[in-house]
Amino acid sequence: MEIQEFIQEYFIDYIWLHKGYNIYNTLFFALIALFCIWFIYQVFNKYKFKVDKKLIIATIPFVLFGSTMRVITDSIDTGVMQQYVLINDNIFTTAYHIILDSQVLHYGYLTVTPGIYIVIAFIFLSSLSICHIFKKMDYLKYIGILLFIPMFILLIPLIRYPIYPIIILILAISSVFVCYIIFKKFELDKFMLILVAAHGLDGATTFVSIDLFNKWEFVCTQFGRCYNEQHVVPSLLGTHTFFLFFLVKVSIVLIASYILSKEELKSNEKYYIILILLIMGLAPGVRNLLRIMIGA
Repeated sequence: MEIQEFIQEYFIDYIWLHKGYNIYNTLFFALIALFCIWFIYQVFNKYKFKVDKKLIIATIPFVLFGSTMRVITDSIDTGVMQQYVLINDNIFTTAYHIILDSQVLHYGYLTVTPGIYIVIAFIFLSSLSICHIFKKMDYLKYIGILLFIPMFILLIPLIRYPIYPIIILILAISSVFVCYIIFKKFELDKFMLILVAAHGLDGATTFVSIDLFNKWEFVCTQFGRCYNEQHVVPSLLGTHTFFLFFLVKVSIVLIASYILSKEELKSNEKYYIILILLIMGLAPGVRNLLRIMIGA
């Protein structure tokens, strides 16, 4: 196979033909991600950015913004937004017309992985730099909130399946409750329950969307709009049921929390690792939660 064919099949077609991830692009994107994680950490150290609980909390709205923007792209790609515009006439359809006509959020290299991560990282780091320069770091979270809220409001009229988010949140909250007992017993840093919540959410959304939504909703059987796992490793875990994936995710992050609590790390190192782990769970978890709400 020639290099051009290889790139076309494993790196381009996975986007445009919705083929999902494969071992080649998974490894390539993982290497890029590791490099970016290392590079950003070096930048943080060089310019003396303090990575702490406040920065982690301030990052969450940017993650919500990115996931919500991704779901708007999903709504366009699956026709959910267009269908809403056809049968409704209100203030939201005007906004949707602008989005659809501009094609800014249409499916493309900058609105799906890995492009969207680069876009959101650029917006976050730019906001972080501006706040750092003007010594207004407390404003960082508000920038993220102002970006997130309009995107979320656009999704509200598209909600069609509110029952599934309830099931997902019950599972995620249950995992936090169980882990809280373990954290208390072993005297772990309870701030890291935020990791359990994020990865519990991600695992729960995968389980509910594939194992429950696909079986309960007629849109899957009648129109073929079924959810499936696109990543390589989770697909192996979900051979019989993706509830196993949910349990494994929570277990792994519990182990990671134990190690981070017991290891003697510099404050910046510890909270930077927590930040990365949080993004890895929260970003796909929120995207999947919002996506199943609108049936995209």
